[in-house]
Amino acid sequence: MPLSLRKATKADARMVWVWRNDSQSVAASLTGSEVEWEEHVSWYSKALEEADREILILKEGDNAVGLLRFDRIDEQAGEISINIAPAARGRGVGVRALVLALEFSAREGRFRTLVARIRSDNLVSLRAFAAAGFREEGSGGGVHHFSAQVPRSN
Repeated sequence: MPLSLRKATKADARMVWVWRNDSQSVAASLTGSEVEWEEHVSWYSKALEEADREILILKEGDNAVGLLRFDRIDEQAGEISINIAPAARGRGVGVRALVLALEFSAREGRFRTLVARIRSDNLVSLRAFAAAGFREEGSGGGVHHFSAQVPRSN
């Protein structure tokens, strides 16, 4: 089933928090720790309003299956973060979502390059980013740096 995107809303706060605090998500996160509800609500409310940040919900049919977040670095580049819902893992949703993220970025014209930081022990994400066309640019401090050029829209 194809994936689609919709803008995240305040109504998604609890779902996003549950996904964020899933044990696999915590292990894959750069912080490596859970986030308390109050902290999440404060961050999430502000994040939805920030001009240099966009949070999108991935949908497979009517089901929410993950999240993409884009944070502007400069006029040309944005950092992408991804979290796949626990129930949707292991089905290739991550790779498809990253390809969709590049297509979305091309359509929206916001970025020419997407970059990502991935923990060295997060083998699933390292493979997914590579499979979606991202190149490893280097590593250090237990983090791998990937980038991909956003295709030009027609």
